[in-house]
Amino acid sequence: MKSTYAVRIVLSVMASVLYTTLATASPLTYTDRATFDAATSGLSGMNTLDFDSLPVGPLGAGPFQGISFAFSIGGGFVANVVDFYDTTSGANALGTNGDSTFLAGDSFTMSFTNPTEAVGLYVIASDILFPGDFVLTEPGGSVGNAGSPSFTLPDTGKVFFLGLYDPGQPFSTATLTSNASADFLFNVDDIRGQIDAAGQSPVPEPSSLILLGTGLLGAARRYRHRLAK
Repeated sequence: MKSTYAVRIVLSVMASVLYTTLATASPLTYTDRATFDAATSGLSGMNTLDFDSLPVGPLGAGPFQGISFAFSIGGGFVANVVDFYDTTSGANALGTNGDSTFLAGDSFTMSFTNPTEAVGLYVIASDILFPGDFVLTEPGGSVGNAGSPSFTLPDTGKVFFLGLYDPGQPFSTATLTSNASADFLFNVDDIRGQIDAAGQSPVPEPSSLILLGTGLLGAARRYRHRLAK
């Protein structure tokens, strides 16, 4: 009886240590989309927000397929669904109303209506990047971009994948940051996670605001390019 009791105590301690280790373990990190997809293939509800079901124009906060956005963008620009450059899927991507791209130093946080165990996305950059110029972070850990792109688009856009998978530890927020001391332009596309399958359209702007935005777009693009040089 005593030996059985001792064994139970040992097993209980081992289980406690194992649970603590698993609960505090860092998430698995990926810079390759195929590897990320293979690792998360068993997760239910994995879908992609590719922005192609949304109209081109101001994005707003959302939620879109269960993802709400909070942006930190320089130059007074706002997040837009854009179709100006080549993308990793379809015609649309995520950018701004300043030459359709984000600028180095811009960032955004995604809040998930339903917690997800995994999140991944593509960053498309128009310039040379160094490892870690982009970092995707969730409460359990983070991943930076690789030094070489996954592939290059026909318009020479360089594609980098960042992915996080935290088995058994769903998270409700994730943030993409970019190196504020660098000099590059970028877009984001194909945000993947345990998100809703169907997209939602943002509320259309009044026609007067659309006309104003159209008139100012050319000036914004020129200003954005000056900032990037």
